[in-house]
Amino acid sequence: MQVNVCARLPRTPGVAAAGAALFLLIVGLSGACVPWSDPGLKGAVAVKLSDDNIVIRVKTCGEAPRLGSVELDSARDVHDVLWRIESAFGSSGDSYVLGQTPPGFQQVNGLRTPLSAGVRYYLTAWQLDHALGIPGVVFEPAGLSADRWTVSGGRTLTDAELERLDPC
Repeated sequence: MQVNVCARLPRTPGVAAAGAALFLLIVGLSGACVPWSDPGLKGAVAVKLSDDNIVIRVKTCGEAPRLGSVELDSARDVHDVLWRIESAFGSSGDSYVLGQTPPGFQQVNGLRTPLSAGVRYYLTAWQLDHALGIPGVVFEPAGLSADRWTVSGGRTLTDAELERLDPC
């Protein structure tokens, strides 16, 4: 959710006008509305290699996830959806294989070509009842390994570290 905060100086001078002027100075001298964004969901998306597949793990804050969708985009243009799966009722699973459609999901955008070694991709997920996505992960296929997860925020973790990760 994005909230626009606008302030208008009162037409009469005084304390209120000084307070409003100070507020505008603090939020920016642009004179326009300043968007303040909701921080969104807390969580993490992680990827790693497993055999010939890219495995995805989704860790959410709090209760078990009810994932409504998982999506892969070009990191250069996040509106370029390369693969997307959706679940009408939500999934409590937390592990997925890129390009495959797990039970309870339907494939909305199929992965038409293999991922390129030198290209950066962005992978994210959404819980069923939230409009904002879980913080996604940017990765290059050539930078993935079988023994470490690449996680949201550019970190890499072992299996044990990912299990202990508290995304809250």
